[in-house]
Amino acid sequence: MTYVEFLERRRHARVEYRTEVSYADLESAVERQNNAQKRNYICGKSVDISLSGLKILTPEPLKEGTVLEIIFILHEQLAIIDTIGVVVWSSIDESGSCASAGLRFLSLTDRAKDAILKLTAKAEKF
Repeated sequence: MTYVEFLERRRHARVEYRTEVSYADLESAVERQNNAQKRNYICGKSVDISLSGLKILTPEPLKEGTVLEIIFILHEQLAIIDTIGVVVWSSIDESGSCASAGLRFLSLTDRAKDAILKLTAKAEKF
């Protein structure tokens, strides 16, 4: 599949957006919960966002199919997004120093959807 074909498959507008993203592996969290331990959140940085998901930079590569709790702030919309997503792809650059991942949102509240739509609509006007 060419890059243009890939872009045409996207259902929602994607815009560049930088913010801190905290995420935790929910499957590991269930195991830790059984052992009375809390979730282990890791901090990454977003690259872009759409109503479908976001791309993040991560300290380590993520495993495709991993279900995550994802928390980030849309500063312009004064919205804290706390949702569930799944890793749909993961990669590491040639130097091995930077990992990134594509996350697809599995659920969003109506408030979160509205905030993301406002952000992407505003960015599309430029």
